[in-house]
Amino acid sequence: EGTDFTTSFAGDPACSLMLTTEPARLERLRAVAVPTMGIVGALDGPFVDDSRRMADAIAGAELATIVDAGHSPQWEQPDAWFAALSGFLQRLA
Repeated sequence: EGTDFTTSFAGDPACSLMLTTEPARLERLRAVAVPTMGIVGALDGPFVDDSRRMADAIAGAELATIVDAGHSPQWEQPDAWFAALSGFLQRLA
């Protein structure tokens, strides 16, 4: 019943690891100078820690972790996802 979005295809962990641990890429994120928010599903194992590292690399960035969601929180928990996104955008106004 329903779709299980808590798993990602096999390439995701390797890609995530490369994007968040390669020093040059993390350093490039430090140059981002606009309001930034990342959104990650709490059940998206390979991406939770990596999302935190990326948010930590961007000055002032926020990270919303959506409970009971995996790799597609916008579909799995749309109300929580929208609340996180719209709250972020309202704080910018």
